[in-house]
Amino acid sequence: MQSGGLKFIVAKADKDDMDVRMQISEIFAEGFTQWLGYFSKGQNIIAKAFAHMFVLDQFYVAIAND
Repeated sequence: MQSGGLKFIVAKADKDDMDVRMQISEIFAEGFTQWLGYFSKGQNIIAKAFAHMFVLDQFYVAIAND
């Protein structure tokens, strides 16, 4: 798939060579900070706290330009 000058590959998160847990967690923290702000005001702290909880075989990721 291509969009503009970027080439995207969609793959299962557990099949990729990279460890994508932190990136998934950062997106999660950004999207839910208003509800998770009780635990911490820092999105990075929330992301680190949740990163280990994602079961990668349940997610797909889009990888831009490798």
